[in-house]
Amino acid sequence: MQNKKHSTILKSNRDYKTLFAIEATLLRQAGSISKLKAELPTLLKNALAEVIDNERTGRRTLSDLEKTEKTYIGTKVEILVRNYFRLPKGNLDLKINGNDVDIKNTVGSNWMIPPEALNKACILVALNDQFCWFGVFMASPENLTSGANRDQKRSVSAAGFLNIHWILFGEKYPAVAELPNCPSCGRKSA
Repeated sequence: MQNKKHSTILKSNRDYKTLFAIEATLLRQAGSISKLKAELPTLLKNALAEVIDNERTGRRTLSDLEKTEKTYIGTKVEILVRNYFRLPKGNLDLKINGNDVDIKNTVGSNWMIPPEALNKACILVALNDQFCWFGVFMASPENLTSGANRDQKRSVSAAGFLNIHWILFGEKYPAVAELPNCPSCGRKSA
Protein backbone atom coordinates (compact mmCIF):
# COMPACT_ATOMS: atom_id res chain seq x y z
CA MET A 1 0.00 0.00 0.00
CA GLN A 2 2.07 2.82 -1.33
CA ASN A 3 -0.09 5.70 -0.09
CA LYS A 4 -0.21 4.67 3.55
CA LYS A 5 1.74 7.02 5.76
CA HIS A 6 2.22 7.13 9.48
CA SER A 7 -0.35 9.37 11.12
CA THR A 8 0.38 12.88 12.20
CA ILE A 9 -2.38 13.06 14.80
CA LEU A 10 -1.39 15.55 17.46
CA LYS A 11 -2.93 16.03 20.88
CA SER A 12 -4.51 19.20 19.51
CA ASN A 13 -6.52 17.14 16.97
CA ARG A 14 -10.18 17.12 18.03
CA ASP A 15 -10.36 13.32 17.56
CA TYR A 16 -7.16 12.54 19.47
CA LYS A 17 -8.84 11.56 22.77
CA THR A 18 -11.47 9.37 21.12
CA LEU A 19 -9.03 7.54 18.84
CA PHE A 20 -6.43 6.94 21.54
CA ALA A 21 -9.11 5.77 24.01
CA ILE A 22 -10.28 3.27 21.38
CA GLU A 23 -6.69 2.15 20.84
CA ALA A 24 -6.23 1.69 24.61
CA THR A 25 -9.36 -0.47 24.79
CA LEU A 26 -8.26 -2.56 21.81
CA LEU A 27 -4.80 -3.13 23.33
CA ARG A 28 -6.33 -4.01 26.69
CA GLN A 29 -8.67 -6.51 25.00
CA ALA A 30 -5.76 -8.00 23.02
CA GLY A 31 -3.58 -8.23 26.15
CA SER A 32 -0.74 -6.03 24.86
CA ILE A 33 0.68 -4.52 21.69
CA SER A 34 3.09 -7.45 21.38
CA LYS A 35 0.21 -9.95 21.60
CA LEU A 36 -1.73 -7.97 19.02
CA LYS A 37 1.30 -7.92 16.68
CA ALA A 38 1.71 -11.67 17.09
CA GLU A 39 -1.93 -12.71 16.82
CA LEU A 40 -3.85 -10.33 14.54
CA PRO A 41 -1.63 -10.72 11.44
CA THR A 42 -1.90 -14.52 11.83
CA LEU A 43 -5.68 -14.28 12.08
CA LEU A 44 -5.86 -12.07 9.00
CA LYS A 45 -3.44 -14.20 6.96
CA ASN A 46 -5.42 -17.34 7.81
CA ALA A 47 -8.61 -15.59 6.63
CA LEU A 48 -6.93 -14.74 3.32
CA ALA A 49 -5.58 -18.27 2.96
CA GLU A 50 -9.06 -19.73 3.50
CA VAL A 51 -10.54 -17.61 0.71
CA ILE A 52 -7.61 -18.05 -1.68
CA ASP A 53 -7.84 -21.80 -0.91
CA ASN A 54 -4.62 -22.71 -2.74
CA GLU A 55 -4.92 -26.43 -2.09
CA ARG A 56 -8.26 -26.76 -3.92
CA THR A 57 -8.10 -23.86 -6.40
CA GLY A 58 -4.43 -23.50 -7.27
CA ARG A 59 -4.69 -19.75 -6.62
CA ARG A 60 -1.87 -18.06 -4.77
CA THR A 61 -2.58 -14.33 -4.45
CA LEU A 62 -5.32 -11.82 -3.79
CA SER A 63 -5.25 -10.79 -7.45
CA ASP A 64 -6.46 -14.30 -8.33
CA LEU A 65 -9.75 -13.74 -6.47
CA GLU A 66 -13.10 -12.73 -7.90
CA LYS A 67 -14.60 -9.38 -6.87
CA THR A 68 -17.24 -11.10 -4.71
CA GLU A 69 -14.53 -13.05 -2.87
CA LYS A 70 -12.71 -9.81 -2.07
CA THR A 71 -15.98 -8.42 -0.68
CA TYR A 72 -16.40 -11.58 1.38
CA ILE A 73 -12.93 -11.05 2.87
CA GLY A 74 -14.20 -7.72 4.23
CA THR A 75 -17.17 -9.41 5.91
CA LYS A 76 -14.93 -12.13 7.31
CA VAL A 77 -12.43 -9.57 8.65
CA GLU A 78 -15.26 -7.64 10.35
CA ILE A 79 -16.46 -10.77 12.17
CA LEU A 80 -12.94 -11.95 13.07
CA VAL A 81 -11.90 -8.53 14.43
CA ARG A 82 -15.05 -8.21 16.55
CA ASN A 83 -14.58 -11.74 17.93
CA TYR A 84 -10.84 -11.31 18.48
CA PHE A 85 -11.36 -8.25 20.66
CA ARG A 86 -14.43 -9.74 22.37
CA LEU A 87 -16.43 -6.56 21.85
CA PRO A 88 -20.22 -6.32 21.44
CA LYS A 89 -21.96 -5.49 18.19
CA GLY A 90 -23.30 -1.95 18.11
CA ASN A 91 -25.48 -0.06 15.65
CA LEU A 92 -22.50 -0.32 13.31
CA ASP A 93 -20.02 -3.23 13.54
CA LEU A 94 -19.08 -2.96 17.21
CA LYS A 95 -19.25 -0.81 20.32
CA ILE A 96 -16.10 0.54 21.99
CA ASN A 97 -16.23 2.85 25.02
CA GLY A 98 -19.86 3.65 24.22
CA ASN A 99 -18.98 4.60 20.62
CA ASP A 100 -20.44 2.85 17.61
CA VAL A 101 -17.48 1.88 15.46
CA ASP A 102 -17.49 0.65 11.87
CA ILE A 103 -14.91 -1.87 10.68
CA LYS A 104 -13.74 -1.30 7.11
CA ASN A 105 -11.38 -3.58 5.21
CA THR A 106 -9.63 -3.10 1.89
CA VAL A 107 -7.50 -5.29 -0.32
CA GLY A 108 -6.97 -2.23 -2.50
CA SER A 109 -5.66 1.21 -1.64
CA ASN A 110 -8.65 2.87 0.07
CA TRP A 111 -11.79 2.19 2.08
CA MET A 112 -15.40 2.94 1.22
CA ILE A 113 -17.09 4.66 4.16
CA PRO A 114 -20.90 4.39 4.21
CA PRO A 115 -23.11 7.37 5.17
CA GLU A 116 -24.11 5.74 8.48
CA ALA A 117 -20.45 5.87 9.59
CA LEU A 118 -20.11 9.62 8.96
CA ASN A 119 -18.67 11.32 12.06
CA LYS A 120 -18.09 7.92 13.68
CA ALA A 121 -14.87 6.15 14.52
CA CYS A 122 -13.76 3.39 12.15
CA ILE A 123 -11.30 0.57 12.46
CA LEU A 124 -9.46 0.43 9.16
CA VAL A 125 -7.85 -2.82 8.04
CA ALA A 126 -5.82 -3.18 4.86
CA LEU A 127 -4.46 -6.43 3.50
CA ASN A 128 -2.20 -7.45 0.69
CA ASP A 129 -0.39 -10.70 0.01
CA GLN A 130 2.49 -9.96 2.41
CA PHE A 131 1.47 -7.27 4.90
CA CYS A 132 -1.42 -5.90 6.93
CA TRP A 133 -2.33 -2.53 8.41
CA PHE A 134 -4.69 -1.88 11.32
CA GLY A 135 -5.68 1.54 12.57
CA VAL A 136 -8.39 3.81 13.91
CA PHE A 137 -9.87 6.76 12.09
CA MET A 138 -12.62 9.33 12.46
CA ALA A 139 -14.87 9.41 9.40
CA SER A 140 -15.47 13.15 9.57
CA PRO A 141 -16.30 15.08 6.37
CA GLU A 142 -12.86 16.71 6.27
CA ASN A 143 -11.22 13.24 6.27
CA LEU A 144 -13.31 11.96 3.35
CA THR A 145 -13.54 12.76 -0.33
CA SER A 146 -16.30 15.14 -1.37
CA GLY A 147 -17.67 12.83 -4.08
CA ALA A 148 -19.68 9.73 -3.27
CA ASN A 149 -20.41 6.59 -5.27
CA ARG A 150 -23.93 5.42 -6.15
CA ASP A 151 -24.32 3.94 -2.64
CA GLN A 152 -23.35 7.33 -1.17
CA LYS A 153 -20.08 5.87 0.13
CA ARG A 154 -17.04 8.12 0.26
CA SER A 155 -13.37 7.20 0.49
CA VAL A 156 -10.59 8.46 2.72
CA SER A 157 -9.12 11.68 1.30
CA ALA A 158 -5.40 12.37 0.89
CA ALA A 159 -5.56 14.64 3.96
CA GLY A 160 -7.59 11.98 5.79
CA PHE A 161 -4.80 9.42 5.36
CA LEU A 162 -2.68 11.56 7.68
CA ASN A 163 -5.43 11.31 10.30
CA ILE A 164 -5.40 7.53 10.48
CA HIS A 165 -3.85 6.40 13.75
CA TRP A 166 -2.02 3.21 12.79
CA ILE A 167 -1.68 0.56 15.49
CA LEU A 168 -0.09 -1.94 13.09
CA PHE A 169 1.67 -0.46 10.09
CA GLY A 170 2.82 -2.74 7.29
CA GLU A 171 3.05 -5.71 9.64
CA LYS A 172 4.49 -8.74 7.83
CA TYR A 173 2.45 -11.90 8.06
CA PRO A 174 3.97 -14.88 9.78
CA ALA A 175 3.82 -18.24 8.03
CA VAL A 176 0.22 -19.41 7.76
CA ALA A 177 -0.67 -21.09 11.01
CA GLU A 178 -2.12 -24.56 10.84
CA LEU A 179 -5.86 -24.53 11.46
CA PRO A 180 -7.17 -26.90 14.14
CA ASN A 181 -9.24 -29.93 13.16
CA CYS A 182 -12.98 -29.84 13.83
CA PRO A 183 -13.64 -32.19 16.79
CA SER A 184 -16.79 -33.67 15.23
CA CYS A 185 -15.77 -34.20 11.60
CA GLY A 186 -11.95 -34.00 11.58
CA ARG A 187 -11.87 -31.31 8.83
CA LYS A 188 -9.84 -28.15 9.21
CA SER A 189 -11.95 -25.43 10.84
CA ALA A 190 -11.86 -21.67 10.47
